[in-house]
Formats: sequence, structure tokens, C-alpha cells
Amino acid sequence: MTIVEAIKKAQKTTGTIAKDFDPTFVFQPTNDPECTKIFNLEDPNEPKFISNRWEPKLKDFLDTDWIVGKAITQSPLTVK
Repeated sequence: MTIVEAIKKAQKTTGTIAKDFDPTFVFQPTNDPECTKIFNLEDPNEPKFISNRWEPKLKDFLDTDWIVGKAITQSPLTVK
């Protein structure tokens, strides 16, 4: 699905999106000053915050291999 379709579905469920080929890295779009946050969910019980303010490339917007990501089960520490 497109990134827009994935975000719309994610808003109703997990709150995250991911690429089909690597669902351990999830993106959490927000309206917060941090914008879109990136997490590594390799260990689902201990999500690791990667970065704030993801800057997608044109390819990311045009790709159709987006999926709804897994939910972040704990509040990870974020670096501001």
C-alpha cells in the first residue's frame, strides 16, 4: 500500500508504519515537534528509539510496499 494508506490504517490501530521488507524498523508519524519518530522493534518488549524527524525521500513517498507496523508496547526513552 502507499505511505498515505498505511498511515491512515495505522492511525486506527498501531500508530506505526513500516516497509514490508523490514518490519522491525517502524516509523511513528506525529504532529509533535519531533515529527516522525523511528524505532527498532527487534526486541518487541524493549523498543529502541532511533531518531526524530525522519526525512523521507521521493522514493519513500512513491513506494507501494508500506504496511501497518507493530505497536510500540512500552514507552521508549527518546533523545531530544
